[in-house]
Amino acid sequence: MAAPYEYEDLQEARIKSLETLNNKYDPTGKLNEIRLPPLRRRQEASRPRFYVPSQHSSSARLSVTIHGPETMRLDSPFPITFTLHHRPNPTGNPLNQPVTLRWQDTALHEIIDTEISPWMFLQHAEAGKLKELDDGDNGPGFAQMQDAESGALAAPEISAANGFFSLGIDERKVAEVEFMYSGDGLQLLPGGRYSIGFKGSRVHWWRWGSLEYLEGQRREGGTSEDGFVTIPASNLIEVFIAGDSKVSTGGDQ
Repeated sequence: MAAPYEYEDLQEARIKSLETLNNKYDPTGKLNEIRLPPLRRRQEASRPRFYVPSQHSSSARLSVTIHGPETMRLDSPFPITFTLHHRPNPTGNPLNQPVTLRWQDTALHEIIDTEISPWMFLQHAEAGKLKELDDGDNGPGFAQMQDAESGALAAPEISAANGFFSLGIDERKVAEVEFMYSGDGLQLLPGGRYSIGFKGSRVHWWRWGSLEYLEGQRREGGTSEDGFVTIPASNLIEVFIAGDSKVSTGGDQ
């Protein structure tokens, strides 16, 4: 399924329920003023970043599509192949310049350990509706099977060996990420159907120019002068959960 897509937001239902309960015990609303803002911030951070043209008004326009097997076993690694595409963008990139960034900053190739996963898992509910599995209390539920040591350097030299790459206009990069179901947080049930998608991310370090041009320089500073690059949410892929509910964590990082 292509983005944008509609789904039942469990975090919204949980926040509304808490708001009603707080109003019952504190009609002044002060309790909600204290308790609800952190939940709203988490909800906003965990929502998919769907494409809007203003995201790329002064930066590179990137998009991502994903593919994967139709069947997932909870006791086996699950691979997802993604394609990152640098699209033409006359407004934000009128000179058709290449862009250089680093895999680790995209949240695609390597995910920093966080309770808010950049991947969305939706359950197929009644009448074909999609239902969010994360109500705000769940962790990602998956451990990524990638070597995280390459992300340890704060300001590495710009080179392919340190994970940097460039994309010319209409160029694509294809890579694979592999997950192992951990059994923590999100609960997937054998026999169920789910949809998986990349929620999108913000790349705070990037530069105009090819890797060949920038190679050897240090990755200094934070966000580019033109702001961050938004990678919008991907399509959804549908998977069927096969096997029993036995979970193995032998593939964790």
